[in-house]
Amino acid sequence: MRAAAALVLAALAGCAFGSHRDAGPRGNPDDTLARLDAVEAAARKDPSLRARAGWLRYLIGSDPRGASRTFADDKSALALCGLAEIAEDRTDSLQATKLWIAAIQAAPTDAIAELAAVRLLDIEGEMPEVDDAIAQAAAAAKVPMSPRAARLLREAAARIAGRRAQAQREPSLEVEAWRAVGAVQHWRIGGPFGALRLFDLRRPLALDGRAPATAAVNDRALDFPDGDVGLELEPQDGDIFYAKSEITLEQGGNYLFWVEGAAALEARLDGAVAISRVPYPRESPRSQTAAVRLSPGRHQILVRWSRAEGSRFRVVLARSDGAPSDLSSAAPSELSGARLDAPCAPGEVCSAKPAWVDGADLRAAAASMLDADAGDALAAWLLARAAMGDDRTLSRFAVDRAIQLTSSGAPALALRAQQLLHDPEMPERIGRGKALSDLQDSVRKDARLLRARLTAAALERESERYDDAAQDLDKAEALLRDDKTPAPARLLTARARLLEARGNGAGARAKAEAALKAAPGRCDTLQLLADLSRRDGSLADQKRYAEALAPCPDGLGVAAQMARDRGELAKAEQLAELEAARNQVPSAVASVRAAAALAPRSPEPLRRLAGLLELLGETKGASETRRAALRLVPGDLQLRQQLALDEGARLLSWTD
Repeated sequence: MRAAAALVLAALAGCAFGSHRDAGPRGNPDDTLARLDAVEAAARKDPSLRARAGWLRYLIGSDPRGASRTFADDKSALALCGLAEIAEDRTDSLQATKLWIAAIQAAPTDAIAELAAVRLLDIEGEMPEVDDAIAQAAAAAKVPMSPRAARLLREAAARIAGRRAQAQREPSLEVEAWRAVGAVQHWRIGGPFGALRLFDLRRPLALDGRAPATAAVNDRALDFPDGDVGLELEPQDGDIFYAKSEITLEQGGNYLFWVEGAAALEARLDGAVAISRVPYPRESPRSQTAAVRLSPGRHQILVRWSRAEGSRFRVVLARSDGAPSDLSSAAPSELSGARLDAPCAPGEVCSAKPAWVDGADLRAAAASMLDADAGDALAAWLLARAAMGDDRTLSRFAVDRAIQLTSSGAPALALRAQQLLHDPEMPERIGRGKALSDLQDSVRKDARLLRARLTAAALERESERYDDAAQDLDKAEALLRDDKTPAPARLLTARARLLEARGNGAGARAKAEAALKAAPGRCDTLQLLADLSRRDGSLADQKRYAEALAPCPDGLGVAAQMARDRGELAKAEQLAELEAARNQVPSAVASVRAAAALAPRSPEPLRRLAGLLELLGETKGASETRRAALRLVPGDLQLRQQLALDEGARLLSWTD
C-alpha cells in the first residue's frame, strides 16, 4: 500500500510541476502539421511558396532531407538561407558560409540578407577558409544593400581584419576595417561627474543644460581602433562620464545611428538625444538603432554613460544604402555640449522619432509577419534569430513562440539550448541541464541533427558523464556510416576531446590529427592539438601549432603563452634587463623588440621598450611605442599618464 501511495504521489507531483520539456505552451501538433500540409499543397501550385514550404518542412517536420529537396530548385535568398542552416546542422561550416553569402548576393536589399549576415557574424573565426570567404564577400559587397546586413557583414570582416592586423603587426588594417563599418574611433572623455552611479542618471550634470557648456574635469583624448569605448583600468570610484567625438561626413544622407553595449547611456547627435537607455525597471537591449538624416560636413556626438551596467559602448553610423561608411572622427580640443532637444527627461528610456523607414529590418519584418498571422512558425524563428544576442527579453519570447508554433521542432529546441547556454541570468548548472534536455529532445526528433548531438556530447563530457558522451558520438558515427558519409572534422575533434578527458593523450592526438587532415586550419582542432603538445609534445610541434593558430580568435595569446612556457619570452626579457644593467642599451632595445615579437598582444614589452628608447634620447620613438602599447590596452591608466607627461598635460587629478 505504501508503495502504491508513493507512486500516486509521484504521479501527482509530475502532473503538478511537469518537466522542462513540458514547460510552457507546446502548440497542437495536429494544427501545425495541417498548416505544413496546406503550405506544401499551395507550393505545388505556386512555385513562389516553395522556399516557405521548405522552411516549414525543416522547422515543423524536423525533416532536413525533405526540406533540401524542396529548396533544390529554388535560388531565392530564403531558400539559400534554409540550405545554409541545414549545412550548419551537418557541421559543414564552409558550405553554410558560401550559401549565406549567396543569399546576401541574391537579395541584398531584402530583410533576409540580415539573417544571412547575422549567421556569418556567428560563424566567423571558425577556420581560415570561412574567414577568407567572409572577407572577400565584404570587400565585394555592392550598393544598394540592407544597411543592417551591410553593417553586420563588415563587422565580421573587421573582426577578421583585427586578428590579421595583430598577426602582421599592421594596426592600420584594423583601423581601416572598423572605419568602413562606421565605428566612431576617436573620443575626448571626461569625468567622473557623479558618485551614486545609476541614481545620478536623472540628475542634471555639467553638460545637460540647454545652453552649451564646457567641462574640463579630467578630460583626455583616447583612441579605440574598433570603436569599443571603455575605462576598465581606471579607478572604480566615481561614475557618470561624458565622451565626445567630432565626426565628418563626406556625403551625408540617411544613416542608422547604432549604439551597442552599456545599458545606462544617453547618446546625443548635435545636441539632440537620439537614444536613451536605462537598465531599470526593464532590461535594455544590448543593441539599439535610430534612423537619422544628416547633412554633409561636421557633426558632434556626445555620450553620457554609467559604468554600472556594462562598462563599454560602441557608436556606429551605418549608411542607409549599405555603402562603406563615409565617416571620419576626431577627438575635439575640449569637452563641451548641451542637451538641446530630447523626447524624454534624463534617466528615462526613449529614442528620437525616425527620420526615415528601414524597409529591410529583419526584426520589424518578422514582427509584422507575426501580426498578420499569429501562427507563422517561420516568422517566430526569424524574430528569434534577429533578437538573439541583442535583446534577451524579446529573444526568449520569440524562441518560446517558435517552439510552440513548431510543436517542439528539432531546430527550435536546438535554438533554445543555444540561448540557455549563453544566458547570463540563468545559473550555469541549471542552464546546462535544461539545454542538455532540449538537445536530447531535438536529436530524438531529428536523429541527423549532428550539431545538437555534438553539443550534447560536449556538455556530458564536461559533466564527466563520459559513457553518455561516448554513446552520443557512437550514434552520430553510426548514422554517418549508414549515409556513407565521412566523419566531419567536428565529430573527430569531439572524439579527441573525449579521449583526452579520459586520459588517453595518444588516442586524442591521433583523432585530432585526423580531424585536422579532414579540415585543415580548423581553429578548435588546432587549439586542442596545441594544448596536447604543451603537455607532452615536442618543441617543434608546439611551435608549429602556435603558428597555425595565429589567424584564429585569441591565437596570438596562445602563441605568447606557449613562448612563455618554453622560456623564450622570459629569456628575452632577462637578456634585456642584463644588457640594460651593463649600459648596453642598444642591445637591450633589440632584446625587448624580440620579446615584443614573441608576445604581440602584450603591452609589457612595448612599455619596457619605450623606457629604453627614452634612455637613448629617442623621445618621439618612446611616445609612439607607448601609443602602440595603448592600442592593445586602451584603458591602461599608467600608459595614459606617461603619454600625458610627454605632452605636458595633467591627467586624472581627482585620483591624487
